[in-house]
Amino acid sequence: MEREERKQHFSTERKLETISFLRRSAAENKQRLYQADAILNGQPADRIDFTKQTDSAASVREEEPYEPKLLSGSFFFRCLIALACLFIFLILGQTTEPKTRQYINTIKGQIETDYSENILYLMRKRMLKDEILLKIEKPARYLGGEVNSVMKEKEKIDIRVAMCFPDVYEIGMSHLGIQILYDMFNRYEDTWCERVYSPWTDLDEIMRREHIPLFALESQDPIREFDFLAITIQYEMCYTNILQILDLSQIPIMACDRTKEDPIVIGGGPCTYNPEPIADFFDLFYIGEGETMYRRLLDLYKEYQASDMTRAQFLHEAGRLPGIYCPQLYETSYKEDGTIAAFTPLYDDVPAKIDKEIVTDLDAEAAVYPLAPVVPFIKVTQDRVVLEIMRGCIRGCRFCQAGQLYRPLRERNVDELKEYASAMLKNTGHEEISLSSLSSSDYSKLPELIDYLIEECDRKKINISLPSLRIDAFSLDVMSKVQDVKK
Repeated sequence: MEREERKQHFSTERKLETISFLRRSAAENKQRLYQADAILNGQPADRIDFTKQTDSAASVREEEPYEPKLLSGSFFFRCLIALACLFIFLILGQTTEPKTRQYINTIKGQIETDYSENILYLMRKRMLKDEILLKIEKPARYLGGEVNSVMKEKEKIDIRVAMCFPDVYEIGMSHLGIQILYDMFNRYEDTWCERVYSPWTDLDEIMRREHIPLFALESQDPIREFDFLAITIQYEMCYTNILQILDLSQIPIMACDRTKEDPIVIGGGPCTYNPEPIADFFDLFYIGEGETMYRRLLDLYKEYQASDMTRAQFLHEAGRLPGIYCPQLYETSYKEDGTIAAFTPLYDDVPAKIDKEIVTDLDAEAAVYPLAPVVPFIKVTQDRVVLEIMRGCIRGCRFCQAGQLYRPLRERNVDELKEYASAMLKNTGHEEISLSSLSSSDYSKLPELIDYLIEECDRKKINISLPSLRIDAFSLDVMSKVQDVKK
């Protein structure tokens, strides 16, 4: 569908076409095989119709759910024949047309990986039936399967993490922090991180009426089956959404009521610097930037799962890790006006003060950055490539929460930023790139980076966005250059 069409509310026919398209996604590689045969028979590559679809929306009403036949002899026979032919063509050099050779190389490199990913996606049991998808607004919020989303085999992993942004899909998909942690967790071979967002009111009502548990987008499995439910808490207005997430997930709302069978509910983000208003609902809080301590927490959890350690013992050990706050290990008393009077550890081996975790070097190997962020099917709030150029701020304004929380100022290497920008534009197909920081005009290598992006984006007709500019560091020369780069 065209981008402008996706902005509009799905009509019944459009919803049916969308569901039909998703069901057929695993068959795309079979089409590539037919197209390869056409090339071998002499048909030019630039005349092949990649988008031809023979199924109609009306036929979807009667078709059965797609069941991939992994042991289908005919399919594997066609794969072997096509790959053999392509290999002969490449070795003997019988095809000299650049477009044809490039297309064959693309097929050869993608036919195996794409099909296996589509099989994993299609084999999962979708939590929402077609009848429900037709009743709700923007069903693509709940289907998963987006470009660059990560699918893994559950049998080959040890830890499952549900990364939650407690707001609607369009808001959560725009958050850079979620993208960074999603990429970091999925780089671990023993961990699979999936996404979950707060359902809109229409689906919330249906899920409660039909007793459908909240589920992750990638596997469509219920959240209560995961090892961790990691919730980012960006603003106080989402506190009630956190309770909605726990309730729909069928996880006990109060942390003290959970057992070893329940996920570890951990909170992160700016609001964890004042966690007491919601401390009763969380097992743990991660204070600071998430790239530094999660690996140690995951390793501790693997020990917990493999031993006779109780949930309380695991939380105790986790509370000793730097940057981790476990509310059950502290006693908090309040004054008459509701402010905290005392904050006292219940055990001697628990720190009386939790220091925030920070990434001291953004160019270090541990400071991961998503070069292939997930691309949604629908329009989201920040529908563009986001390039973080630095963290922190030199201004120190007392009214600015972010300026205080993300100190000290740390800049990313300009050469790495150039590589990141090129890779993300290539991997997402976005038509705009935005430089992210608290004060972009204070980045010391901004002119050099802008010159590179102008050359890169002008050639590809991509917009450049420069937010967070300050008037006292405003460069008319930079802005005049950026203004000339338009789609």
